[in-house]
Amino acid sequence: MSNGTAFTAPSGATNLGSFNTLLQSVNPNLTVGGYPDVWTEFTITISGLSATPIATNLGFRYFVTVGGPAGDNSDYMGIDTFSVVRPVMAVSNVNKAKVSIYPNPATDYLKVNSDSKISSIEIFDISGKKVKAELVDGAVDVQNLTKGSYVIKITDASGATTQKFIKK
Repeated sequence: MSNGTAFTAPSGATNLGSFNTLLQSVNPNLTVGGYPDVWTEFTITISGLSATPIATNLGFRYFVTVGGPAGDNSDYMGIDTFSVVRPVMAVSNVNKAKVSIYPNPATDYLKVNSDSKISSIEIFDISGKKVKAELVDGAVDVQNLTKGSYVIKITDASGATTQKFIKK
């Protein structure tokens, strides 16, 4: 894995470029019989990243001394499916029914109703990036948002709640 916008591609068999975090190694000691001989699922959890999105590059490297189909230390490697699953922004709340937003989808203004005084409003785009939001007279101006899906986090005296909305 390589984090950041300054990406350097690997060059040559042993160079790693800007890839500085090893996420998974299969049979690093070249143990005889140490490779799976059936399709095997590997799941990797990347932790410790901030909530602020950062550029991240993931690479797959097949590098085995005396490897390859005719090599003494390996046979083959294949990738069937690769996916990245980001955690959903979630806030535990018990007052979800006490807060409502409308219209949804919204074009100009998103109206917010709450049984309690609202202390803050935050809007996040689909990548988790916080976008400018201000509650004025019970409405949030969404005219300048690009079309797409958003999450609004509303905090009042009862706690915080999140709801999805669409800007059309």
